Amino acid sequence: MRDMITERLQQAAGLEPAAAARLTAAIVRAITEQLPAPDRSTFARKLPAGAARAARLAVDAPCDSLPLFYRRIGTLVGLPEVRVIEATQIVCAALLDALDADGRAWFAARLPEALSALSSLRALPFRLPEPPRDPRRYPTLAQGRPGSAHPLSEAHPDLGHHESIARSDNPHGDIKLASSPGPTQAREHEALADGDPRPSRPLSSGRQ
Repeated sequence: MRDMITERLQQAAGLEPAAAARLTAAIVRAITEQLPAPDRSTFARKLPAGAARAARLAVDAPCDSLPLFYRRIGTLVGLPEVRVIEATQIVCAALLDALDADGRAWFAARLPEALSALSSLRALPFRLPEPPRDPRRYPTLAQGRPGSAHPLSEAHPDLGHHESIARSDNPHGDIKLASSPGPTQAREHEALADGDPRPSRPLSSGRQ
């Protein structure tokens, strides 16, 4: 008989068959260890043959939190607990799929409250994280991600409209004494320094 639970782990995690079988057995055993002792044999009878054999190896090793539960599995297979979290979620989801509705309800009712999340993994299976997306490929807000394809440090903003002083090389040239060509009269050659010091009509030609 095919071991559907081990096959699910093998395909989802990319493990070799022997490694997947060993890890599945450890996870099923650790799950069974969290059930009350009188219920363990009943649980084993509800499982496929391969998982049932692992369930019958269970001993008293209760865990009062998920981190301790993962550590227990890691101890059984010789891996750190962080390395078994994904595999545990995959196996739990496959195990729950192998049970009928009554079996899932029976299992959920007997799990310790601290481990109750294990009974909901069928509805929320583990998903591998998606690779980062290139924001330039997603033009809409719904498809895109936060952030700009062109950071501010690389921007070359338009400094103003065509008559704006911001576009001038000397934006305040008309009002700075050092660089200004002078007031309007000077630009039109009407300053005193540019004028003729002689009157336009000599005094001698004036009337007394």
